[in-house]
Amino acid sequence: MKQISCRKCLGKGIIHNYKHVEGGICFTCNGSGVETVSNDTTDTVKLIREERKQSKALEMQFDSLYNESKLYMSREWNNYIMGITGIENKFHRLQSYIAYKIEKKKRAVELNINDPDFDEKYISLIDELDTKYMIEEEN
Repeated sequence: MKQISCRKCLGKGIIHNYKHVEGGICFTCNGSGVETVSNDTTDTVKLIREERKQSKALEMQFDSLYNESKLYMSREWNNYIMGITGIENKFHRLQSYIAYKIEKKKRAVELNINDPDFDEKYISLIDELDTKYMIEEEN
């Protein structure tokens, strides 16, 4: 026979969750914190404790990898969203530019202007108005 720390109260003699029953005294070890077991049981207890340690280590390793993967996924998701946002912004700018070019051509046709410098003068005037409009829109 051999004495080992109590498996139920983990050698404390008291189980805090059962303070309302007999003051929380462990009935397995009668509050002593140790229990008497046969040698076969001692070996079994050692194996169980070793397995618990290994299990705890694996659980901690899993938690670490899981948290790391969550962080990686959130970074990748943010990069993905930022990429889509950038593409959308480029697409909208391209749409605006195409609409601007079409409108410019329509006005040139309406005014029946064949002046070769007209494009540059007209573009610079429109750009100034666009810049002024964008500044007003931001404020």
